[in-house]
Amino acid sequence: MRLWNSVFGGRAPPVQAAPAPDQAEQLFERALGHDPANAHRRARRCAALRLVLAGETAKAREAWLAIARAFPADLPDALVQVGVCHCLERDYRAALENFEAAIRVGADARALDGRIADTRRRMRGT
Repeated sequence: MRLWNSVFGGRAPPVQAAPAPDQAEQLFERALGHDPANAHRRARRCAALRLVLAGETAKAREAWLAIARAFPADLPDALVQVGVCHCLERDYRAALENFEAAIRVGADARALDGRIADTRRRMRGT
């Protein structure tokens, strides 16, 4: 639970098996808002989170940015999630850029302090 909170914030969803490739594509389409029955904000955010958990980080990044375009108030959170995807891909420079951008557009800097410090440590290899 602590890991989930430090990476994503909030409560962890129930543990589920990784989606099959065709399910990952369905999640991606839902997160992009292409599933009319599930085009609302919550369904799209849940689908994007499931993509991250499934290791589909490139699709998750694209999904989070699409969510931010559709729901501008979600931009700070979307940038944090894009940063998380970059961390999972070990692209720490891009992760830091997204975390810092999230702060510039309204994310809680104190809430990101630990994540930023951890990402900098990983960049140094310590």
